[in-house]
Amino acid sequence: MSKKAIITELRGKGLSVAEAEAQLANVVGAVKTVIDRESRAVIPGWGIFNKKFQAERTTRNPRTGETMTVSARDVVKFKESKPA
Repeated sequence: MSKKAIITELRGKGLSVAEAEAQLANVVGAVKTVIDRESRAVIPGWGIFNKKFQAERTTRNPRTGETMTVSARDVVKFKESKPA
């Protein structure tokens, strides 16, 4: 689901575009804060966000064929909740 689709759904609940964008930004900000602090954020009925370490790796630019190194970093993985 895209950001635009979520905002459209929130508008259907009686919020203005600005209010819907603010609410979505609040939720995303809260999830980011929890992941930074605890490495995991669980939203019951929706899913689990986990922070994982991705090691440095070598890859290739498909257009030029040039070999590149992608630096190590933390990435967020999402696992959807199972239907009830």
